[in-house]
Amino acid sequence: MGVFVHVVRILAPVVAAVLAPSALAAPDAVAPAQAPQPPKPPKYENLRFREDWSVFCPTCPGERCDVTDRLKALPLSPDGTVWVNIGGQARARFESFTNYGFSDNPDADDDWLLTRLRLHVDLHVGPALRLFVEGIQADQEARELGPRPVDENHQDLLNAFVDYHGPVGPCCVDVGARVGRQEFLFGKQRVVGPLDWANTRRTFEGASAWAKTSWWRLDALVVRPVLVDRYDFDEDDEDTLFAGVYYANTACDACRFDAYAFWFDTDAATWLKVTTDESRFTVGARADGVVGGTVLDWEVEGAYQFGEAGDGDISAGFVTAEVGCKPCWCWSPRFALGADWASGDHDGPGGDVGTYRQLYPTGHLWFGWADLVGRQNVVAGRFTATAKPTETLFVRFDAHAFRRATEEDAAYNAAGGVLAGPVDDELDLAQELDFQVKWNPDRHWEVEVGWSHVFAGKFLEDAGLDQEVDFWWASVTFTF
Repeated sequence: MGVFVHVVRILAPVVAAVLAPSALAAPDAVAPAQAPQPPKPPKYENLRFREDWSVFCPTCPGERCDVTDRLKALPLSPDGTVWVNIGGQARARFESFTNYGFSDNPDADDDWLLTRLRLHVDLHVGPALRLFVEGIQADQEARELGPRPVDENHQDLLNAFVDYHGPVGPCCVDVGARVGRQEFLFGKQRVVGPLDWANTRRTFEGASAWAKTSWWRLDALVVRPVLVDRYDFDEDDEDTLFAGVYYANTACDACRFDAYAFWFDTDAATWLKVTTDESRFTVGARADGVVGGTVLDWEVEGAYQFGEAGDGDISAGFVTAEVGCKPCWCWSPRFALGADWASGDHDGPGGDVGTYRQLYPTGHLWFGWADLVGRQNVVAGRFTATAKPTETLFVRFDAHAFRRATEEDAAYNAAGGVLAGPVDDELDLAQELDFQVKWNPDRHWEVEVGWSHVFAGKFLEDAGLDQEVDFWWASVTFTF
């Protein structure tokens, strides 16, 4: 019996009791003259276990105006020290590609539907101990070539961990530790993110710890990536270890600062068809802020990688920068110019490695909605314009230009795989236009439509990938 069936059987009586108006008060209870206003609910997070619903603990579920909020902070003990949150998300997204992968093969024109259901139970025992379990059901329908690796995962776990935390020292630094399956999101997700755009998301197995105050946070982790098995229970990758620390300082809005160091070790690294063991260290930093007294904002991030790949040495890195402008106009527009560079290899297959490894990013946020180019051996420029015609409507336009960083290295896709080998000395890779409209009628619903058009550059044309790509999508998401 699948994990979702068990979850539904367990939670059904609880949900029914909470949502039934007759279960919220005794029959002879007298309504107060004016019911107190319930607290403001927290914002729904990409990582659902980051949400703090403890503000709802003092209130009776029946006093909450939103029906789904009655599933939060449900007391399970008479004194209220044991309580539980129930939540989830349902998403359906239609995708349509023309000339997928720059190819003119008949299968390159295709349409399909992606659906995903996430459900979680967040159990708190006292102020310090917690058990969080989140399941996923991800499906794909009607793709002629079948599901991609990131499309399907049937009745599995995204998160299943126990954590414990509490104040330490005279400054009351909150210190905690977490063990089990868990997702991560650091900074702007250029190095580590949960990859929410993918139907299956990304998760890890292992241990993590943190220390935080109101103005800084330090995270540490030792984990293995979890490999998606479409029909069987997902297991971690025993050949790969990922560990590191991430520090974020948010004391000043005018200048926020992050620093990180990660270690990636694997027995099965493949570069240009050469497979070997690899031990790679990544040391980087990120900062963003506003230029005081102006409408300008800025962000910079960069990292250097070193280590060993087989008998060769690793020396690689990336740098990105963006300058934005928020003029005081109607619709709250923002215009931005950005640039990216990620190193490539100069020696070809074997030997020393100069290609930057993008680790576990959410590249979809930075390298075009069509997900055809990755942050490896690339030089990219972008222009971004956003606006909010209403409080619930968001519009975005992006223009990207991509080139290879070195002639001797391949072009890589969003997953880090080879898009096309180094066939010649042409550097021009591709250009992409993206348009997105997002509508949030309330805090639960999100409706999104978008279009991307990608022009193949001279390098891809010489590799036989000369078709222009069109990508359309439309999605509906409900979160509770």
